[in-house]
Amino acid sequence: MRPEQSYSIWLVPKGDVNKRLSVIINELSEKHNSPRFIPHVGLVGGFTGDEGDLISKTKSLSEKLRPFNVMLTDVSRRDEFFRSLFIMVEKTPEFMAAYGAARAMFNCYGELYDPEKYMPHLSLIYASLDDKTKDDIMEKTGRNFNIPFEADSIHLFHSNERDKIWTEIKEFTLK
Repeated sequence: MRPEQSYSIWLVPKGDVNKRLSVIINELSEKHNSPRFIPHVGLVGGFTGDEGDLISKTKSLSEKLRPFNVMLTDVSRRDEFFRSLFIMVEKTPEFMAAYGAARAMFNCYGELYDPEKYMPHLSLIYASLDDKTKDDIMEKTGRNFNIPFEADSIHLFHSNERDKIWTEIKEFTLK
């Protein structure tokens, strides 16, 4: 279960990849009256704490990570509001090393953060949709993206799940 108020670390694509995904997300949001959000891959989330301390930890994490590629692969779906329709992310050694460093920095352990069960993804819509609607969307967007983007920064976000508002606190460039 997701906490109503928490923080998360996002990887946000830039340039043409961001533009392409933003168009898809915004069109789906408008058509299905669902929350708007920027394209992102959640590295870790659902943690709480003093915002100043979390900013400091995010800065420290950014100093430990080097830029790495994130590979967006196939479109998938689930019967979950926040993972209704999404693009899978390949679990490369570099990506999983960043995940491990983020888990350690923000003390994200336990079953919820099990690396074997971790499913990195980039959501296309937050909504409760039937399978036919999801199939129709996948026919329009395509089922395979196979698009890499460079993660050269990390973003600390505050998540207000009740009101479906995500606010960027600060971006840190990777060293």
